[in-house]
Amino acid sequence: MKVKEDGDCNISFFDYDSFFFQIIITIIIRHTAGKSTMFGTSLNYCVLRILGVDKDHSNMVRARAFIQKNGGSVGVPQWGKFWLAILNVYSWEGIHPIPPELWIMPDWVTFHPGRYWCHCRQVYLPMSYCYGYRFAAKESPLILSLREVLFYYYYFFFSFLKIKLN
Repeated sequence: MKVKEDGDCNISFFDYDSFFFQIIITIIIRHTAGKSTMFGTSLNYCVLRILGVDKDHSNMVRARAFIQKNGGSVGVPQWGKFWLAILNVYSWEGIHPIPPELWIMPDWVTFHPGRYWCHCRQVYLPMSYCYGYRFAAKESPLILSLREVLFYYYYFFFSFLKIKLN
């Protein structure tokens, strides 16, 4: 925390050069409980970039190399694709339908989402709302750089419909 001369405090949540922050980056990028997955690496890369970690940081370079070595983030499962679509890094065309209209069906219908297991219900409701609205973050230089890393093919010529089942 830095105190300015006029008495106002400038609180920085992260000191990017601190030992503690370097440990956090190492834990996030190097998942030690098992092998690296495209799901974890892609989402953690996005989170760290949003938090302000430089793309040339040694752990970020390793994560980027893993992503590109394994064909980009096309192999991310559905939930990862959903979060990437909200970030506007992935296209909503590549997401399996999550129709919010199922929630207005009568309760007696056997596949009504209210009959799902409680954890699935609590995840499906907000996901279906976001899918119906097609919520996406505004395009920014950060979003464009994330697209370059996660989909090193040119984003606008990439067919998300073809990789929907991937």
